[in-house]
Amino acid sequence: MLDDTGNDVCGFTVSNDLPGTERFVEKVVDTADALPADKVKIGMEATNLYWWHLSQALHDDPQLTALRTEIAVINPKVIDGFKRIYTDIPKTDALDARVIAALLAVWTSPSNTTSRHEVCTFATANPVSLSHGE
Repeated sequence: MLDDTGNDVCGFTVSNDLPGTERFVEKVVDTADALPADKVKIGMEATNLYWWHLSQALHDDPQLTALRTEIAVINPKVIDGFKRIYTDIPKTDALDARVIAALLAVWTSPSNTTSRHEVCTFATANPVSLSHGE
């Protein structure tokens, strides 16, 4: 997870199942409360259908809704294109997660306003994992 200045605040791995999703939400909420954060952004790569259940569970979670959470499911081609600004970066889930977080930091949509205090958290799809960047 990154804070609004791009600093790593924590990293962890969860399983790609319901208990993993519950732990993910718990860690996001705890971290957002500790900062404190006004808003949370979660990004994930839309790889096959690996993202679907996680995305739906996160959208439906009342704790995340209370944090004004934005959930971005991003086309892998967009992530690959953005990743090209980083030269000579290897292909690992941890580094891909860091690229997704960097993309979220500049990601805008017409319905978004950027808060001064936000948490960007990021996930890759095989398995769902979070990284503090390495």
